[in-house]
Amino acid sequence: MTPKDVKVVFDKFHVVALMNKVIEDVRRAEQSRLDDEERKVLKGSRFLLLYGIENLVKMDETQPLVVPRLERLEALLEANQTLYEVYVLKEELRWLWSHPDKERAGQFLDQWLLDAKQIDQPDIQRLARTLATHREQILAYYDEPITTGPLEGLNNKLKVLKRVAYGYRDTAFFQLRVLFIHEVGTKVVGV
Repeated sequence: MTPKDVKVVFDKFHVVALMNKVIEDVRRAEQSRLDDEERKVLKGSRFLLLYGIENLVKMDETQPLVVPRLERLEALLEANQTLYEVYVLKEELRWLWSHPDKERAGQFLDQWLLDAKQIDQPDIQRLARTLATHREQILAYYDEPITTGPLEGLNNKLKVLKRVAYGYRDTAFFQLRVLFIHEVGTKVVGV
């Protein structure tokens, strides 16, 4: 197999993570631009903007607050047009992987890129250029529907295990723990 035979698929997780970084950067820029009174509306809004709308609805149903999260998000988006536009783009970008075929997903991505270019915000413009550059790798998901989610989860488990391994007396025990990482946790007797 030669390198040109290898198909590169950009993972949904990483594309959405890029968009979430843009949301965070735009929120920070808007917060520093506003005066103290307007800034209060943005205070504590980071996770409201990063969560998917369906997760906010679930949280409001299971964990009611004095001011429901959905109401806070609506007030925030009404108060700041730039954040509203970028948030709508974020939610729309999450739909990219729900299309029935590559052609429709490509049309959707092209329209999304046009919409993103209409917003006068440097962070979203940069993301639009990045996604346009890597359009084929993003849409390659429809040829090879793979994700690195399980690998990311395993990497996280290994990091936690490595942090806990700080107290292990020998590397052989650490290697055994890596081999049986998905098994139920072990208990050391007498410690």
